[in-house]
Amino acid sequence: MTYAKRISKIIDSKGELVSLEKYSAQDYSDYGDLVTQSTSEYTNVKAIFNQYGLSSQYQTEGNFQNGDVSFFFKAGQTGLSNGNIIIRANGERWKISQTYKNYVSGLETHTECRVTNSEL
Repeated sequence: MTYAKRISKIIDSKGELVSLEKYSAQDYSDYGDLVTQSTSEYTNVKAIFNQYGLSSQYQTEGNFQNGDVSFFFKAGQTGLSNGNIIIRANGERWKISQTYKNYVSGLETHTECRVTNSEL
């Protein structure tokens, strides 16, 4: 079994269901105000929420800075662009700030999305 299949199985079994809002088009007025925005939504997407970067009363370890939070998705998942929104089942909205595709032996294994809490 390849690494990608193993990681996919882990995300399927341990991940939570999230929705993705993908912003496909935006129109602005002459003054820079957002006039219209069209979105596509992907539902029932499995992801693992990495909360090690959330602030806590304990001393943090490693390279995570306060606020570095990630979601991990299976390889090939669409809708994971910077600026798109991940919505958890409890209603939390997270804005994707950086996307990293991870590879082993030249094959994509999973995608990590660094996020910030979104008040949209």
